[in-house]
Amino acid sequence: MMPIVLCGGGYYAVFLYRRRTGAGLTVANGARMGWITGVFTFVITTVFFTLGMAALAGSDQLMKAYKDSAAGLGLPPDAANQLQKVMNDPATFGLSIVFTLILQFFLLTVLCSVGGALCAKFGQNRKA
Repeated sequence: MMPIVLCGGGYYAVFLYRRRTGAGLTVANGARMGWITGVFTFVITTVFFTLGMAALAGSDQLMKAYKDSAAGLGLPPDAANQLQKVMNDPATFGLSIVFTLILQFFLLTVLCSVGGALCAKFGQNRKA
């Protein structure tokens, strides 16, 4: 569901730009506008992620949230114990967060770029 929403965000950005300016976009320009939308989405989600981590870091609620999430996904109880080991090692935990942020940046920008390119290619050109 989330990839569809992200593609829709890039699509909608290009749609709004074309509706406001009346100018057509090439597929490359549509992808570029979608990429910019992905960058903004990444920044906003990173701010909220950081605020959430800061709120939970001082208590044992972070590990409880991860255990509940693992149980909801149907992962074995051993997965939560492995996560606990990772969280107890600051270097490994920091590296996993950096890797997650890099992966999140890549996914957000690529999916929004695809949506922007699709709108530029298949969206209707309105002549004002």
